[in-house]
Amino acid sequence: MTAAAVQPGLFPETEAERVQRIDAEILALLMGKPGGKFGETLKPKENAVLSAVRFRRGHANTVTIREISRQTGLGERAVKDAAQSLRLSFRVPIAASKLGLRGGYFIAITEQDLNIMIANIRDQVRTEIDVMKVFIGERAALDIIDALRAGMSA
Repeated sequence: MTAAAVQPGLFPETEAERVQRIDAEILALLMGKPGGKFGETLKPKENAVLSAVRFRRGHANTVTIREISRQTGLGERAVKDAAQSLRLSFRVPIAASKLGLRGGYFIAITEQDLNIMIANIRDQVRTEIDVMKVFIGERAALDIIDALRAGMSA
């Protein structure tokens, strides 16, 4: 992954500019401005989780799900669901890290942050594939992977 892949647009941003842009987008969402791919506004749970991770910039500044749960009064499952919704529906770069004792959520700013996020997703996918292999066999698991790959390219 190159630095250009980290930020959208024709002209590359500096890290400071990227932080400023992401924070402005987050602030707009928190203030009720519609956003994301469908022009929606944040639900209360999404707002609470986004408020809790807003200033946790970079993988060295994670906040655990347990800490977010304590801050927001939401259950851990609700925190995870809200974080996923913020990523997918609003394109907020909330990354997850499972590194050491300080694993948790953070706002991805740098290429290294994104690489950590992608590595965690890749590890999770590999684990799920191993589970499928145990229960349905390697060939059936590979057939599912092929079907997923075909669906992604369609």
